[in-house]
Amino acid sequence: MVADKRIFIGDRLRYIPMGYFNKNNIGTITGIVTTTLGDVEGAAPVALVNMIGGFFNSIVLILFLLCFNWQLGLVAFTWVLCYLLITETATRKSISVTEKHQLAQRNLVEAVLEYIQGMGIVKSFGFEQDSPKSVATAIRDSSKGNLKLVHSVAPFIALQQLVVRIFRVLMLMLSIYLFTAGTFSLAWGVLFVIAGNRHGVPRGYLVRTAGLCDGV
Repeated sequence: MVADKRIFIGDRLRYIPMGYFNKNNIGTITGIVTTTLGDVEGAAPVALVNMIGGFFNSIVLILFLLCFNWQLGLVAFTWVLCYLLITETATRKSISVTEKHQLAQRNLVEAVLEYIQGMGIVKSFGFEQDSPKSVATAIRDSSKGNLKLVHSVAPFIALQQLVVRIFRVLMLMLSIYLFTAGTFSLAWGVLFVIAGNRHGVPRGYLVRTAGLCDGV
């Protein structure tokens, strides 16, 4: 997909009028073809596979728990719902700062291209000391944009992990309670206790119940 998009952009650039670059910056196009599409190329396949696998695992496990015991299934369903709500909020928050992040990246590419293209003129007129200042400023702005993007979603990541741990404890306590109440046998009780324990044999069982923790 990314390769086709790069080829598409390259083919379109062959036929655009020369006046196009008077209104549009070459740094923007270069940034999209390199940095932006590179981010998509690296993140999209992993996110797609983990999201699809996470949703399928969630649906199957919740249906199994609902058929086996409606209390466990209800807790698992509430768990997934809470996690998805936090994820949606984090996505909306990150979108609000993504434009500034992309702008900082485009400015960085533009500054580097201008520095490289004008290097001969800079040396000819002796402006070597002043020329790198624009590049350094663009690097600082790009760094601030990256940090702002990380800081915008970091609290939600911590909240996601908190939700995972809280519902893990709830599942563990509910499994013990249902076993002591005689709802299911010792074998099933031990299985759910182990599954609810982070260090148990089926490690990550309840994380997979939430469905998206590993992927997102």
